[in-house]
Amino acid sequence: MKVFRGLWNFACCTPAIAVSAFFLLCAPPAHANKAEDFIQDYVKQGLTILNNPALSHEEKHKQFLALLEPVTDTRRVALYTLGPVAKTSPTDQLEAFVKAFHDLELSLYERELWRVQQLKVEASVDRTANDMIVQAFQLDAGGNRSVNADEIDFRVLNASDKPIIVDLCVRGAWIAVNQQTQYSEFLATRGNDMPKLTAKLRNRTAKMNDYLAAGEEPPPHHIRKPRPN
Repeated sequence: MKVFRGLWNFACCTPAIAVSAFFLLCAPPAHANKAEDFIQDYVKQGLTILNNPALSHEEKHKQFLALLEPVTDTRRVALYTLGPVAKTSPTDQLEAFVKAFHDLELSLYERELWRVQQLKVEASVDRTANDMIVQAFQLDAGGNRSVNADEIDFRVLNASDKPIIVDLCVRGAWIAVNQQTQYSEFLATRGNDMPKLTAKLRNRTAKMNDYLAAGEEPPPHHIRKPRPN
């Protein structure tokens, strides 16, 4: 049910996506495929890095970056989260935001994989031939999935050619979709001040990395809404 709630949130962004989501929710999970193998391999490699006691946090972060960068498109997602503002922002401010977003996404992906420790891909759903949702579930110390196991879903594009991850659904919510809502509200109440949003992302990333370096779970990612005047 978590993945269906997340997909519905994602679908509500535009009417076109809502129509495709209707068919997505009615479709049966696909059999084992390249997208599932791709995500399982990513999870295996990522956990090997993050659970290596011989590596410092800085080295883990560096190796995880090397793993993640070729299989994500953070610039594309960053521009999506900004919505129309991306087309009107000064180039230097936009590039600063894209860099800050890239660093935040790296830490978010690292946090979620470190948090679950064991993750098993179990199914996938075709949105289109090149757009899939891969469903994975947290396993306990014995390698079993409990009734209330956390689910993390990966949206994968171009699975048959060069697959990339463009979003995660964590605890029923798609991260990029929520970011778009949060960032739009943040900018709308601050005169589209991009440097302030960029600073917010940098601060969030620094705090998250401090938690990860200490071996503690960072709090959920969010940007607080401004208080009413």
